[in-house]
Formats: sequence, C-alpha cells, structure tokens
Amino acid sequence: MTTSGANLGDALITALHQPGREHLLDLVRNPLRLTLLCFTWNGSSLPDTRSQLYENYLREVYTWNQNLQELRKQAQRCNTTVTELKQRLNRHLGELAKVALDLPQERFRLSEKLVEKYLGEEIDETSLCYLALRLNWLNRVGRDERGRSVFAFYHTTFQEYFAALAVEKKDWNYFLPKRIFEPQWKQVILLWLGREYIGAEEKEAKEAKEAFIRALVEVKDGCGEWNFETVDRGFYEYRAYFLAAAGINEFKACSRAAEIVRQVVKWGFGEFDSQKQKWGTFLDPISEGARNAIPETIRQLATPKLIDLIDHCSHNFFRSPAILLLQKIAPENDKVRNWVTIRLPNGNKDNWLQAADSLDASNTVNEQLIADLLEVLATTDSKYTRLDEVLLLEKINPGISQPISALVKILANTYDKDICWMTLEKIGHRNPQSISGLQKIIAITESEDIRWRAAASLGRIDPGNRDAIDVLLEVLRTTKNEKTRMWAAQSLGEINPGNPEAIDVLVKLIETTEDEDTRWRSALSLPKILTTTQQYAEVVTALKHNLCSEVYHNNFDRFYQCYKLIWNCAENLPYPEFYQAWHPEVTEQTPHSGEPSFASPLTCESLQHLPMYCLKANPLADETDPSEIAKTLCRLIWKQALPNQRYPKPSTPADLCGELDELKFTLNPPKLAILLTNCEHPTPELIAFCRKLTDTVAVAFLTDAPLEAPLKGFPPNQPNLLSAIETWLEEI
Repeated sequence: MTTSGANLGDALITALHQPGREHLLDLVRNPLRLTLLCFTWNGSSLPDTRSQLYENYLREVYTWNQNLQELRKQAQRCNTTVTELKQRLNRHLGELAKVALDLPQERFRLSEKLVEKYLGEEIDETSLCYLALRLNWLNRVGRDERGRSVFAFYHTTFQEYFAALAVEKKDWNYFLPKRIFEPQWKQVILLWLGREYIGAEEKEAKEAKEAFIRALVEVKDGCGEWNFETVDRGFYEYRAYFLAAAGINEFKACSRAAEIVRQVVKWGFGEFDSQKQKWGTFLDPISEGARNAIPETIRQLATPKLIDLIDHCSHNFFRSPAILLLQKIAPENDKVRNWVTIRLPNGNKDNWLQAADSLDASNTVNEQLIADLLEVLATTDSKYTRLDEVLLLEKINPGISQPISALVKILANTYDKDICWMTLEKIGHRNPQSISGLQKIIAITESEDIRWRAAASLGRIDPGNRDAIDVLLEVLRTTKNEKTRMWAAQSLGEINPGNPEAIDVLVKLIETTEDEDTRWRSALSLPKILTTTQQYAEVVTALKHNLCSEVYHNNFDRFYQCYKLIWNCAENLPYPEFYQAWHPEVTEQTPHSGEPSFASPLTCESLQHLPMYCLKANPLADETDPSEIAKTLCRLIWKQALPNQRYPKPSTPADLCGELDELKFTLNPPKLAILLTNCEHPTPELIAFCRKLTDTVAVAFLTDAPLEAPLKGFPPNQPNLLSAIETWLEEI
C-alpha cells in the first residue's frame, strides 16, 4: 500500500492498530521513536523490530543532502568511498559506545580523551570525530573540570543502537556472563536480537540468536540449589529468563518462543496442580517479576494463555490481576470489554471532611472554627478525631502554631500517641517549635517508648538531628523489648540511611524472632535503609543460609522474608558482587560476635590522610547570608589549618579568597581543596558563594544534588567513594 499527502498520517495510525503491531505501537509511544517512524515511513511496510526502526532512520539520515555532501567531502579527503566511510564510522561509533557503556563515570557523557581514542581529534578534518560532529551523531554537551570537552551521542538510544551494530552476529558470548544482568545493556541486547540479515548471513544470524536465547533460559548462576514448589531456579536465572522473554519479541522466529511465554505466565499466575487439587503458585518476587515481563514478550502468545487462565481459575486473587494485565496488553479483547469493575461502596463523609470541602469552595477562614477545632483537639478521646482536626487546622491555616503546640502537649501526656506522632511529622517539618518540644520530651521522659518515638519524629522533621540519632542508638543498645528494638532500628535507618547498627539489628531480628509480624516489618524496612553495594552484599552473606530445605519446611516465614530480601539485593548488585557475597572466601569477623560487621558511612575522620580540609558544614545547611557563609567557612578552615590562631572574619567571597591566598603563602600546601560534608542539600546561596572561590580553592560537596563545574559533587552513598575523592584530588 502506498499513500501520500494528508492521508499518510491516518494511514500510519491505521497500520499501527493492525493485529500483531501491538509491540511497535508501544515502542512509538516514545516521542523520539514516533518521530523516527514518521520520518521514515512512506506508506509501505512497517518495521518489525526496534532495530529495524533505527536502521531505517540511519539509512535516511545518510541520504540527506547536507549529510551526503559532508560524506562525499570526507571520502574525497580520505581517498575512500562513501560506502566504506559510512561503514567505518558506524563501526567506530559502535566501539566507542560499547566501551562507554562499561564505564560508570562516562556511560553517557564521554570524555574528550575517550572520543579521541576511537574517533581521532576533532580538529583533524579527516578524522571520524570531525565527521560524527558534522553529522550530529555526537554533540558537545559541556566541559569537565579541566576545561576539556565532554561529548554525548545525539540520544542515548542511538548510542545503544551503534553498540548493537558493533557486536558481531556470532559474538553473542560478548553479553555473557555479566552484561545480561546490567540494565544499561538491556536495550543493546534487544537491538542486537532485532537486527536483519540477508542471504547466507540470515541463517548464521538465526542460529546465533537461537544459541543466545538458549543460553539465557538455561543459564546457571551458581548461587544455591532450588527444587522447591514455590522456587525452581536461582535469582539471576529468573532475570536471564525474563530477558529472554523480552528478547523473543525482537526475534519472533525463535523456536522456543511458545515455551518461554508459557513458563513466564506460569510463574506470574501459577497453575492448577491436578495431583494436589490446588492452585500452585510461586513466591511474590518471582510472580511480580514474571508479570512485569509479560508486556515485553510476544503478546499474541501471551494473550491466549491469560484468557485460558481467566476462564479456568476460580480464585479472584489470580483472575483479577490477569484481567488487568490482559487489559494492558490486549485492550480490545472481549475478556476486557466484558469485565465489570468492582467499586467500593461510598459511605457518609465525616463532618470534618465536609468542613474541608466547604472551605475549599469558599476559600475563607473562620476564626471561630479554628477555636472550636483546637478545643476538640485538646479534649477528645478519639485518636482519629485528633488526626482529622489537626489536618484540617493545617489545611485552613498552614503554619499556625496551635496545632503543633497541642500535639506536643498531647504527646507528653497521652497513652494513645501513634496518631499524634504521625500527624506532627506531617505538619511540623523543620518547625522550631516542633523540634524544641520533641527535644524537651526526650530530655524529661522516663518512658523508653515515648523516648524512642520522640527521637524518631525529631529525626524525620529535622533530618540529620544528632540528638535523635544518639537516642535511637541508645535504645538499640539497651532495650530488652524486641518490638521496641525493631521500631527503633527501623526509625534510625529512615533518618540515618546506611547506619550499620540499624542494619545489624534488623538482620538479627529477621533470623531470630519468633514473631512473624516483627520479622515481616524488619524485612520490609531493611531494603529501604541499605545504601551501598557493600551493605547489600553483606546482607546476602548474612542471610543466605536461611534459604535451605530445612528452613523452607520448618520455618517457611523466615525462608520467605529472607528470599524477598535477597531478591532485592540481587536487583541492586552486579552479578559478580552477588556471586562473591554468596561464596565469600574469608569473612572478616568482629571481635565479639563472630558475625559479619556492616560498613560504616564515610566520615571526616576517615579522610584525614588526604591533602584537603574536610569541613563538617552543618552550620551552613540552611545559611543564605553571604557574610555569614564567609565567616563560617573561614572559621571551619582555620580551625583545621591554624587551630592556635584567631581566624579572620571576611564578609564576601573576595575577602575570603584574599585570606586563603595568605593561608597558602603561610603553609605552602601542594594544593588547596575543601570538601563540605553534613550539608547534603546546600542552599543556592552557598553554592553560588563557593563557585566564586574556585579560582583560589577547589571545592567539593558530599551531596546528591547536581553541581556544575568547577564545583564537584560526590553522592554520599557512591560506591568507591574514597577512590573517587582521591582521583579528584589528583586531578586538581
């Protein structure tokens, strides 16, 4: 079919909605891919795979008049043909893309040195770098700390496509073993599977793709033996199988396609066991992973499997999610059309909600209403009424002190406190009155329960509060109540992520508690507070022995909670690190417990050997006054550099630069650098101030906030943080 003019768009929409085009339709919901399709489609056949979509665009780009002229000029300068030049450019762009994907620091922002290694220098008009920039396959996106260019591909998806082109059709082993588990390589693998070949190459490519899919479904990760009813393979073996399920959607001719889809649907929803006369299922992480994989696989094969399940499964617990998934992958199917959504019945609204609705409509504040609400807050016996009234007070007059005062008073006197803690945290963030009230409660209460709850709330409304952290640590070390220890550890982890004592307590509770609720809550909390690959690995090492037949049959709840935790660790660990954690050669023991100890976060004390001033910048966390910033920075630096001398009192960046020049003259250090810690969310004023210092001193922050050069930012939980800081110091 050939269509032209205004009808071409309508024809494309019609073609995309034909049966069997669901995968392509999903792909082009992405604006870039839709642009590529609209640009290359001429009314003839649609691409079958994402790789064909990019191939069509690549072919079209090289025929543009301006680009064709550039290619001809370059070919003439290099004494070659346009065809050979395109092939060489594609190959070298692919090699550059492949190498960059394996470099965490340069994955999508390529250094000048790396680009020159594969493409030559930009100033050389015969280089591939010169040509790639002229064709816009590469763009300059900034400069590094040394002023050298930083490059990026036109779009990350083109980097992935060029990388796929650079993997030879028979070289599927290139992806094994670790790249199949790394997220940045998933699209490359799918693009490689979707590449087209003709003639004799087509047969060779099909055999290679078959071998690769077979390797994915039969991979052995070497971590555990799995012959249970609800778990039948290793953590990374499931991940490889789910990748195979997505891969066959790009390689639909795969001989194992039907088998793979059938298995993934089985993992996702279970199946009826005729011998035991019950519906057999798999553990939740496996089911969730499988259900997420189904939309990525061949939908024409998955749809009848889901329909059969809906028709024959009598358990709504499985039928309902199957219908929801069918609605997603086949919205026009009769099973979806006939499904009647069940809605919860609406009850009468509470009076306070009616009041809130009326206030929203009128946008007025009634002073008598505020007084009435405060009276109810102070006198009611209902914790739910308290919550409702406080939230309404905050809604109609945000920031007023009465709700916070009332809550603090109630916290100190009531035995029914849960709702108040939650409410105070919701409305009292960084409120001085809330902070002061909680600190007073901590200081005077003799109740261990009130003390840890107050500390937890203080940490949430005043992040980083040292008093809160110290109190929770004390409770962890002294309490004899298992529930209190669990809640304190959970709270400590929330306000101080990565705290090794909190992690250690939760791991021990998961293993030793007899209370399933305590184990469940501990297992739920632990993944939220792990921050480094080392901590994830140590959890694997500490808990893996629970995934055995004895625990499975005698204490299934412990097996299940440990399995969920280690599944989460597998999602956050590269395969080599997980394998090493599962097979530790020698584990360093703590002197007292004989159990693995968890790594502590980086501290200024651990950085004392480095040639820089590590400043605990808590006083600057909320500072916006340039004069105060100047004085505080100067005091912190002089306290380390010249502790026995009175520090100057500059008031501007220029003043402080002058004092730093004097400091360099006095001490003659090889370099002058400062690292600001305990200030993870620096104010814009502090960032602007520090940028004005960088001609005199190198400045870095321990922060997740993005910083522009010449400032440097290190995420606090960055793997190999110490090495990254050392590299920065070597480069300045």
